[in-house]
Amino acid sequence: MKKALVFTIAAVIGLGLAASAQMGGTWGVEISIDPGATLAGDLFVDLTSSLDVDYTIGDWVFGATAGFDRLGWSSMKFDAAGVLGAFSFTGVMNFLPRTILTATCTYFASATVYQWGTYWTDCWYGDEDYITYTYGAAFDDLTFTASVSIAGVTFEGLFFLNGYAGDASCAPLAFYYNGSTLVQTAGDTTHYLGAAATPTGTGSGFRFTLSGTAGSLEIESLTYFSLTEPWAKVTCGYSLDKKGSGFTVTSCDIGFTEQYFHIDGFTFGCATFEVGLDILCSGFNWIAFGAHDIDLGVWGLIGDFYVKFGTLQKSVDFCLDFDLDVICFDIGVTLDYEDYFVGGFSIDSIVLETALNGVDFTSTTYFDGCISEVYDEANQYTFLKPYTGMKDGALSTSKKIPSIGADYIGYYTAECVKTEYWCVWETLELEVDGDSCCGGAFDFAIETGFGTKYELDAYGWVYQFEEDVAPFGSPPTAETDIYLGYRWLFLEAGDTIPTWAEITGGADVDGDGMVDDLDVIEHLVTTGLTQVAAELLDAGAFYEAATSNSLFSWVYTNVELSIGLGSAWSLTFGAGIDVYGWNGLSFGFEFEF
Repeated sequence: MKKALVFTIAAVIGLGLAASAQMGGTWGVEISIDPGATLAGDLFVDLTSSLDVDYTIGDWVFGATAGFDRLGWSSMKFDAAGVLGAFSFTGVMNFLPRTILTATCTYFASATVYQWGTYWTDCWYGDEDYITYTYGAAFDDLTFTASVSIAGVTFEGLFFLNGYAGDASCAPLAFYYNGSTLVQTAGDTTHYLGAAATPTGTGSGFRFTLSGTAGSLEIESLTYFSLTEPWAKVTCGYSLDKKGSGFTVTSCDIGFTEQYFHIDGFTFGCATFEVGLDILCSGFNWIAFGAHDIDLGVWGLIGDFYVKFGTLQKSVDFCLDFDLDVICFDIGVTLDYEDYFVGGFSIDSIVLETALNGVDFTSTTYFDGCISEVYDEANQYTFLKPYTGMKDGALSTSKKIPSIGADYIGYYTAECVKTEYWCVWETLELEVDGDSCCGGAFDFAIETGFGTKYELDAYGWVYQFEEDVAPFGSPPTAETDIYLGYRWLFLEAGDTIPTWAEITGGADVDGDGMVDDLDVIEHLVTTGLTQVAAELLDAGAFYEAATSNSLFSWVYTNVELSIGLGSAWSLTFGAGIDVYGWNGLSFGFEFEF
């Protein structure tokens, strides 16, 4: 396969060189270093390079894009687009020059004694230094579309072929604790952790699209065979539009998967309406109606309303967007309403945008929440929490069993938790576009963030397991055998040695044996006569605001610079520094031909 890939890209480049007037593309290289490195081996961070070649013949454009990083050849894509008669065609084929064939994780080579409650003041779980990989090449996927428009109606056929099952991953690992000894394990004859996770979905499928307009209405029909497509993401409610990418193959056998009808653009009064009808191979799935961009006529208050009807249930979503435009300010406001009663509103953010003679300035301030988080990967602890998904290997691999008992003896997994972070709530951005001294373009951008520092206050977990006493496969009878575990590590300011504490006591109003504050499992999950134990793990870290040691609460500054040397060459520079020091310095160039 490697020889075929090399031959193909060489042929594309060769054809382009034979007729250079019809060939174009770009070549870019970027080298990243860590100015704060204390060892010479840590100075070099990464090297990325991308070569993109396009070759035009008549109405057809053929392209090849190769990506490289410090480990070698990382990506390869071939694409073609053109017109043949009344039909338009596009095709994209992706290869993976480097994919993970095997992965082996090893954290503890032998049994090590630890006092329960010990934590590790670094993050070793998932660290590349503890994982051994073997690499190989693989075909990724192929997407081919053909479309034609007749009398205002567009017909399109899409074929998707997925030949990549995913990178190999480490088999599930746990750490068995017997009261004094901690041992890495993959399970035993009676405690089954499961097999290595392997993504599935190799095979092929089709999507046929029929779309057109009737007045202001946009009508679309999507028919899938052995293929699924995710819905577009929305911030509120649910979307009635498909994403347009991210296809998943259901099987290698071609069969009907889904039929979806969507009508949008019907305007009535102050709102625009849409309807969606979804049908699966099992029959009717749901029908949904939406009304969006409803102008309520009060200070820019806009509403969206959706209702979805299934066979046995109905769901309703109502979203509000409250934007105030004052000169060049954009003020984000949340309306406080409940049970049809409006109690007030709160200002969430203020954005100031202005432009003058090629200079763009943007200021963003969040009053409740973080724009982003900044932390140092070196400031992390490793904690143990109960393993979930344990199965009884002696009886059936489909029967869940508790991973730990009331004495905390059992199987655990690890989690890395940052000990501190900065919540960025304000950013200032300045962008300058102009002409350089050598006939090329000049681009300069600088971004600075300000925020609040937070320190780890406590880390803890709550584990509960509940199953029926009836034999596996029998009808559920009584709910017994409740396993509880509460462990919290407190890291209050001034503690020289963090302490473990058990959470006990509390009210048990419903009398199920669980503290109500931690009572999150209510009953067994059953499917017919097949009993499935209910298992739940809540684990999380709690942080408290700390005293800032940064002037004006400054958190980071990033700079990007591009200087054109004529029309073909450009030099690039990037730098980033934050409260922890240098976090990146890069140099590169881009050549367009």
